Amino acid sequence: MSDIQPGPQFGRAQDRPVKPDREGDSSSGDQGFKRAFFDASADAIVLFNPSGDIVAVNAAAARIFGCDEDQIVGTQILRWIAERNRARHLADAQALMVGSVEAVSRGRTDEASVLHRDGSELPVEVTKSRLQVGEQLLYSITVRDISERRKATDELIDSKDELVAALSSMRDSVAVFDARGAIVRFNDSFVSFHRFKSRAECQRPLPELMAFFEVTTLDGALLTTSQRPTPRALNGESGSGIEHKVQRKDTGETWIGSYSFSPIRDKSGVIVGAVVTGRDVTQEKDMLSALKHSRAELRRLVARQQSVVEAERKRLARELHDDLQQTLAALRLNVAALEQQSRALSPDVSQAATAALALSDCAIQSTRRMISGMRPQVLEDFGLKEALVPMLVAFGDRTEIRWDLDFLGDTDEALPEEVV
Repeated sequence: MSDIQPGPQFGRAQDRPVKPDREGDSSSGDQGFKRAFFDASADAIVLFNPSGDIVAVNAAAARIFGCDEDQIVGTQILRWIAERNRARHLADAQALMVGSVEAVSRGRTDEASVLHRDGSELPVEVTKSRLQVGEQLLYSITVRDISERRKATDELIDSKDELVAALSSMRDSVAVFDARGAIVRFNDSFVSFHRFKSRAECQRPLPELMAFFEVTTLDGALLTTSQRPTPRALNGESGSGIEHKVQRKDTGETWIGSYSFSPIRDKSGVIVGAVVTGRDVTQEKDMLSALKHSRAELRRLVARQQSVVEAERKRLARELHDDLQQTLAALRLNVAALEQQSRALSPDVSQAATAALALSDCAIQSTRRMISGMRPQVLEDFGLKEALVPMLVAFGDRTEIRWDLDFLGDTDEALPEEVV
């Protein structure tokens, strides 16, 4: 890039004449004050002539460029501008030289990048102007370091991008409201959760959004506006997993939402907004209801099956007691009589009769054990407590484990036929 070409010397009304600071001049005190003000400025100030040669800089400019003032004075202004910005700034400077206010407005602020002595770039805010110093026309550039502001802006953009990415990846409906209830952030799940067709439909004031829906408790009690999640959060309340039934007034579509909400506070504790999340749990509720119903049906089936088994046991026990055991008892009586009569006969017959009597006793005892196992008679006659005590006594004698039996409720009631 060539040096800036000198423009015509002209003195228009908008040019600002500045008298040179000559030693012995009557205005030297005033000029000294101006020089002190120039050096004390927090912003970097660079003065250059129509040829593009820098004729003066202040201390702030030396700090930005990373060198002494005498290392800057005499160099070309384009030397300190990032190469990609040089063409634009050259055109701006030439417009200033010829007084083309239409092309470049004097005092306009612009963003650019300047070069440090080591070649690194620094983002700055630049204000260009021109001034007349005696017979000499000079051009002024005021440079302000905006690297911290740019960094903060980039971090804010990154944080917003991260927030948008996080919200987009969430399956739950998420919405952020400001202190007035205006929605400032929401994800796509918020749109689908509330059965809107587009994001544009969600860009409404909170009262208009809430007017689309009728919200009730699961028991059907209608919620007032202040009882809904967002107003509660803006009022300082927090909640998690609170379920409401929601209905679109225009379409009649209903669903169950599980809401969590909380206020957003600043460092001083003042509420500046609220965040509300929602999840459609309609299918979960339906599945849970179906599961409860199936479990109830299963319990009824098991109870019915157990009732059938218990009834069959009772029937078999009764038949064993009333039929087989009675038959065996009669058979034993006959065998006993035969055993008495056989004693007068041969010893072999008497011995066989005695063995038959012993077998009939064993058959009767076996039948009693089977009847007791299927339906203990003591359970029928005296109840559950009296039936358990002998069993526990036998268990304690066999294992030497101490036991205690406690009953809750009335044990004198009849034992139910069904065991659940």
